[in-house]
Amino acid sequence: MIIVHNGNFSLRFLKKEPTSPFVPKSAFYGDFRICLVLEGEAVWEIEEKAHRIRKEDMILLAPHQKRQLLSVGEGGLRLCVFKLSRNAFSAIHHFLFFLECVNNQKSVIHSEILSDLLREILLEWEEESPLRYEMASAKLTEFFIKAERLLNYRSRPMKKEQRALLDLMDYIDENVTRGISLRGAAERIGLSESTLSRRFFAFNGITFQQYVTEKKIQHAISLLESSSMKMIDIALESGFESVSGFYDAFKRKTGSTPNRFCKMDL
Repeated sequence: MIIVHNGNFSLRFLKKEPTSPFVPKSAFYGDFRICLVLEGEAVWEIEEKAHRIRKEDMILLAPHQKRQLLSVGEGGLRLCVFKLSRNAFSAIHHFLFFLECVNNQKSVIHSEILSDLLREILLEWEEESPLRYEMASAKLTEFFIKAERLLNYRSRPMKKEQRALLDLMDYIDENVTRGISLRGAAERIGLSESTLSRRFFAFNGITFQQYVTEKKIQHAISLLESSSMKMIDIALESGFESVSGFYDAFKRKTGSTPNRFCKMDL
């Protein structure tokens, strides 16, 4: 199942005109995304591969993927972006399906049945329904079930190794600001550091340290968006040892400074 609430799910509308300046190619966003194309068409480069997207297309995007709009059609482009945190995926096979799609570049889906499910969520949000999170949970669960059938995804029994890695990821998510080392993580699940590094990269497509850094930055982004804290306080609260280290890591991952990042929408 997908279970969402105001702490792990949000949506926003975005519009791009043909003359709009495009943001630099980014290597990190702090959430998993389903982008529904409401109007228009464009060419979107995702992990060095160009995709022509059009109305009713849905694009699944993971935090570590590099992407950049290359061009927008004459009529412009309007999207709705559904943002989900990792803990929204209470059913692990939905999360594994998401990862398989993005890792194998099968993340652009065209289906009126699936887009209608997302539009029902939009309607609940526009009407400010008091049960909109319950509706979103139900419709997103249905979305993933039908998407998995559409793409002939076969859920396989989870291996002990996969379960251990997912448990480790959850632990990192919950404790990242307290300082987590590769050695401590390896000891936690009973592997050598080299074995954990190899298996973690094979499972996630990024290294252990990259994942930890991205989680720190994700925490920082949430503070940037929801608070008026000073940068030094955001840096320290997010697990960085200095403001300069925070700025350097943030710029490497997002292509932007913390002050400008909130203006970057894709």
